[in-house]
Amino acid sequence: MQECGHSGCLPEQHTAPFVLKAKQAEAALKQLDQNKATGPDGFHPAILGPIAYILAGALAQLFNRFRASATLPAEWTTMVGQGRLHRTIVQ
Repeated sequence: MQECGHSGCLPEQHTAPFVLKAKQAEAALKQLDQNKATGPDGFHPAILGPIAYILAGALAQLFNRFRASATLPAEWTTMVGQGRLHRTIVQ
């Protein structure tokens, strides 16, 4: 077993890959504070909650794919700063 050199690291046998399930993504979207302002993606939380069941599967798939590969598409690097990332995912 390799040590990571940090006091907060868990031994390898205690770490398991996290897989986001569609139901978890849906629950997270439904818990967004509807009194908050629209984010840089242009979608108000009051819109995302009611359509969470539509977005949840795709959102979970994307999260899990990028988590497993530990990479994001190169074009997302600039899109995050411009607030265009979410719109691209939804299209």
